Amino acid sequence: MPGDDSNNSQSSQSSEQSAHDGKRKLPDRIGEWAGSWTKVLYALTGMAVAGVAFWTVVWPHLPHHHQLEITATCSLGHGRIVPGITTMLTYTIGSNQAATVGLGAGIYNNLGNDESTGYGDVASFPLKAGNNTYSRPVYIPSSLGSGRYEVDGEIWPANEVGAPGANTYAGPTCAWFSVP
Repeated sequence: MPGDDSNNSQSSQSSEQSAHDGKRKLPDRIGEWAGSWTKVLYALTGMAVAGVAFWTVVWPHLPHHHQLEITATCSLGHGRIVPGITTMLTYTIGSNQAATVGLGAGIYNNLGNDESTGYGDVASFPLKAGNNTYSRPVYIPSSLGSGRYEVDGEIWPANEVGAPGANTYAGPTCAWFSVP
């Protein structure tokens, strides 16, 4: 109503109160900060509990990839090794885990050159954890020149037997022989 100062007094009280709100007292601010930090601590505690639950309940059941460790020995089944024969090569392979590997054979001359033909190589062989035994044929080429030769049983990554750039897991010497 005109001339009624009640509205004006409310308006001036609101202005004074909002000016006062902009300059809150320090204890009020500390209370707000404490409330904010309490929320942060609750969130961090929740994440910590979830992390502990993951590591103790879930982690042990996830597959863990450990480095494949292989030991191997080999032998040839033929008494006298001469060029032009096919003989059996037997691998005895120890593995710390199940894996799929390739099985090859190398026939190295005295200069270290591989004279093998790939006959009898196994591109993919399933190893079980523990000890494995496997026999396969190996051909001793008839074209070998005179000299001393080494026959190795080679364990390769699966499907990489003799591949350029591939490295063997193991390559024990099975036998030595000489060609006159």
